[in-house]
Amino acid sequence: MKTMKKLTLVIVLATLTMFAAGQTSEEVTQILSNPEARTLVMDQISSDVTMSREMMSKIMGTCKADTAMRRHMMPGMMHAWMGDT
Repeated sequence: MKTMKKLTLVIVLATLTMFAAGQTSEEVTQILSNPEARTLVMDQISSDVTMSREMMSKIMGTCKADTAMRRHMMPGMMHAWMGDT
């Protein structure tokens, strides 16, 4: 049974990879707007250790960039706000 799950995982991921490689971001967004397809993708990623690590790395990188941007912008926003009063 585990072999069948692994084989299914490989086939699904290979299909998604080939499909996504030729897609524009708009088409990928459309695919991920379907809750069933999104759940399938998340389940597949979470069941694979390597892909889970890659996803967490991507999420953490995005969070760090967002935090850095906020730290850079907040003082300027506060000065602008204080100057308006």
